[in-house]
Amino acid sequence: MFNLSCDTQSNTILSLPRVGEFYVRFIIYPEKLIYLTDQNDCLPKFLLSSSYSKFNLVPSSPFFVPFQEDYTFFNCPPEISPPVDFSRVISCLSNETTTVVVVLMDSGFDQYKLILENMGCNVRGTVQAPVALFTPSMNDKSGYFGDLTLTWDAPKCKVCDMETSPSQAEGYRMNKIRRFVGYFCLVAFVIVPSFLAGLVVSYQYLLCRRRRRYDMSAYVVAINAAVAAAGRARPPSPVVITEGLDESTVDLYTEKLVVGESVTIQGNDIRDMTCSICLGDYCPEDTLRCILECQHCFHAECVDQWLKTKGICPVCRHRLISKDSKI
Repeated sequence: MFNLSCDTQSNTILSLPRVGEFYVRFIIYPEKLIYLTDQNDCLPKFLLSSSYSKFNLVPSSPFFVPFQEDYTFFNCPPEISPPVDFSRVISCLSNETTTVVVVLMDSGFDQYKLILENMGCNVRGTVQAPVALFTPSMNDKSGYFGDLTLTWDAPKCKVCDMETSPSQAEGYRMNKIRRFVGYFCLVAFVIVPSFLAGLVVSYQYLLCRRRRRYDMSAYVVAINAAVAAAGRARPPSPVVITEGLDESTVDLYTEKLVVGESVTIQGNDIRDMTCSICLGDYCPEDTLRCILECQHCFHAECVDQWLKTKGICPVCRHRLISKDSKI
């Protein structure tokens, strides 16, 4: 856990054993980077002090140094303007008699040093520190040097990290609450209603099919019984008999339809009708047979059984003439 505290001005302070206490400028949690500055707001002065030799952390510290840079500070005459392309004026160390500039000791340092010495500058000191030199704009006169940069690899728990910042911890908790509410609304108002609607539709469809099969079975039994009774009760005297129709004649005088989303007969939605033979409802994807002359429709399997024994419409008694009919 980080050793953080606050002063009377609500500044967050981080104490580093063997190094000192620093103000926490800001923390980037996803990258695990913490940026520190001197409590006197003059980090170069701290780095050039006799108490500082190198940024060394105790082994027990949760932080470690991600990089180290070498810097050389120069005391220059106050009237000069050092080149901004490789040097940076340190305002907190400069005064009316001396302008202090810092230069990063990279591959071009020897050339930079020669330029500054020709301008009357001399070396004040060299330090090594985990500071990325701030690159100012052309009009920036703040004299900001940079921040101490540290990182950590433990603790890895986000909640533990957030405990060092109440505002960050509150934001993390609010994000968790918002995600939970979003998931709950998705399940309660989208997934569950859709699932229940699917169950209801499936149940209604299966119920309709089952009722159709039951009604058809009862109808066939009734037809067979009626035919048997008629055969037993038929008098021997000659009568006019209307025989049933064969398959080719049925196809000639009728038309097959499949119940879909939009099927109308004489301007009426066929889904609102029922079969006059089995008294069953018309369900989606049912096959119907309609008599062309009178436009009466029935389940195909129902009317096929009827027309095999009767050559007339079950509703209006319209006679379909068969080429094989006998009188």
